Amino acid sequence: YIVSVIVGLCGVLSAEASAQNCSTSNVLDPGFYKDIKTGLHEDTVTKVLHQKGIMEGCNADQFCPNCELTRAQAALYIGRARGVNVISCDSPYTDVTANTVSAEECGMIAALKKEGYSVAATSTTFEPNRAITRAEAAAMIARANFTELAVYQQKPQTFIDVKPNDWYYPYVEALTRSCIATNCISGANKYCPGDS
Repeated sequence: YIVSVIVGLCGVLSAEASAQNCSTSNVLDPGFYKDIKTGLHEDTVTKVLHQKGIMEGCNADQFCPNCELTRAQAALYIGRARGVNVISCDSPYTDVTANTVSAEECGMIAALKKEGYSVAATSTTFEPNRAITRAEAAAMIARANFTELAVYQQKPQTFIDVKPNDWYYPYVEALTRSCIATNCISGANKYCPGDS
């Protein structure tokens, strides 16, 4: 799911992404990440995000698209994409400290909470090292990119597994109708909100 999140983050780049249709030519050498096929949309998006300092691979020449993305990593990448300034690690969550995540992740989680972009696990915890679900990623990306989310609550249902009474419904609809989110691998009309 990490590549889908990256495509979503490209959407978060708003005006520039729209102007370039999330593409660029030769930002990095072809095949920069050896595990992302050259010429695919994901190849272009990962190069743009790498060049902008939003996201890096799992090592020098691999992106590891099949690895799970943690909630802390997602917060960091979304915050970077939105240009959110990292604040001190004065987290409102009991499980987000300099001992549980990196200093930058800790500060970004605190900053995203302040901006209203984050999705807490409970009223006092964030669960930073748990894999982020597709529903949680949709909520974070949508909160960071859209101001009028209520309008999406009224839109017709797109996926059979995302119902209008689900807490994440307007976020998934916002991203789907903006061509940022798509169906999951397991079904043509399913979003798989609980998958990571």
